[in-house]
Amino acid sequence: MAVNGGGLLIVDCTCAGYLPMQRQVDVPWQDFTQVSLMAMTQLDAKVTTIDLDSIQDIAIAEGSPVSDSDGIRKARIIVPEGVHASMRLADQSLVSLSTISIRATEYTVGEDGPEAMPAILPPSSAYTYCVEYSVDEALTSNSTSVVFDQPLYHYNDNFLDIPVGEVVPMGTYSREKGLWVPTDN
Repeated sequence: MAVNGGGLLIVDCTCAGYLPMQRQVDVPWQDFTQVSLMAMTQLDAKVTTIDLDSIQDIAIAEGSPVSDSDGIRKARIIVPEGVHASMRLADQSLVSLSTISIRATEYTVGEDGPEAMPAILPPSSAYTYCVEYSVDEALTSNSTSVVFDQPLYHYNDNFLDIPVGEVVPMGTYSREKGLWVPTDN
């Protein structure tokens, strides 16, 4: 791929049925460079469709069980009653969603986990666990994000045996900004 050099570029990789990923590349003038190794992750086959107007108390969407040398686990997202969702389109407009089809796809499975991450981690971050909750309706509409009017809750088995009460650093990846964003622990 030939590009004008002299700065940082973001390479976007997309393929139907797979999670999108990005790699930042510092492209020198009048020279060449390589993009770091990437392994695209296929969307989890398990999908949970939730009618937001019909939730009584909570709804739970969970991914398929995953097993590797780190242990057995499956990601879950808890959607509370009364939540509203909208997908943000590229022009920044919002489209309301009354039904969402959620998938929980883990990036960090097996030996290819580091190459499957949505982007290279910052030097100060340790590689441990990364899951993407995606909404099929948003993926098929090429929206930039899904916005909820109240918090959703992530639950995962403690397969890493982290002591109860231990601080666990958390973050999200922003494809729009092309960087990892720290969140509350």
